[in-house]
Amino acid sequence: MTLCKRFLLIFAMFAVIPVYAAVNPQLTDGIRQIMVKSGNEIDVMMGQVSVIEGAIPTPLDPSSQEVITINQPGSYILTGSKVGGTIESTTPNVYLDFNGWSVTGTAHDIPIILIADDFVTVKNGFVQHSGTPVTGNEFAMRISSRGVELKDLSISTPNYLTAIEFLVTNDCLVSDCIITGGGDNALSGSAIRIGNNSIEGSHNNGIIVERCQINGFQFGISVDRWERNVVRDCFIANNNGRGCSIDGSIALISNNIIVDCATGISNSLLPDNLIINNIIMGCNNTISGNSPSSYGNLSVANTDSYDSSVSLQISDLTTGTSIGEYANISLS
Repeated sequence: MTLCKRFLLIFAMFAVIPVYAAVNPQLTDGIRQIMVKSGNEIDVMMGQVSVIEGAIPTPLDPSSQEVITINQPGSYILTGSKVGGTIESTTPNVYLDFNGWSVTGTAHDIPIILIADDFVTVKNGFVQHSGTPVTGNEFAMRISSRGVELKDLSISTPNYLTAIEFLVTNDCLVSDCIITGGGDNALSGSAIRIGNNSIEGSHNNGIIVERCQINGFQFGISVDRWERNVVRDCFIANNNGRGCSIDGSIALISNNIIVDCATGISNSLLPDNLIINNIIMGCNNTISGNSPSSYGNLSVANTDSYDSSVSLQISDLTTGTSIGEYANISLS
């Protein structure tokens, strides 16, 4: 192998590592792990899905039955809108194109989309839910498998529902979705909940949410007690509770705009999370919680800011403090 080829190979190996790991040597091994794996694993996942995407799709007649069950691998496309019932995928390697049509749920306790096996893509359509709440724990879409991609979806639900729930899953991607909640925020629904089912050994790891717009829920994105989850490049607004809530360890929250929420970002339980380059405006609290590594964030016109201060704060990252701040800026 020539010297030039060796150089190109080394360069390609390190190109997937985000710049944060290079410029901030204080990052822990856990943070470095999530930065690398969030790129590599999604690339692998998309490589497996792309084979299905190129196939000739099988038409799905939305009026054929109340519950449409996809139990054979392949590419599928909706031929019209569906009102009531559920679309369920029980087999791996499925590519489902809504083709711009909508799927509407009318009963509070019946989910619209259930994905129960690995490597499924759902894209390009509308998901709508209505109904009357009973427990406040209902959901419109539930993902309980790994390697799932949700892309280019417009999801509208009452805000007592959880729009998308991940339960016991790994290495999934939600991108370019618009998720809107409606109602008076009386119950604690989330736009996206990466859930904790309290079963020992069950995890929700490696979930990436990017380039999404989230509006009008009690909680925007809730990450329970698991690892390697990423929220980046999202616009999150008008949530009565938290814009983004992290109860897990080794999470990356970056380059988001969070507006008019009670709390912008809450890091409730565990340290070793990285919160960088976010803009938080019009919130009662900006970033709160237990020892996140936080730098490059801009706080504007909030009631309280980092550690109850609304003054300019540029300080070195130190250990043993309640919130590690590195070059965060707060403006009243």
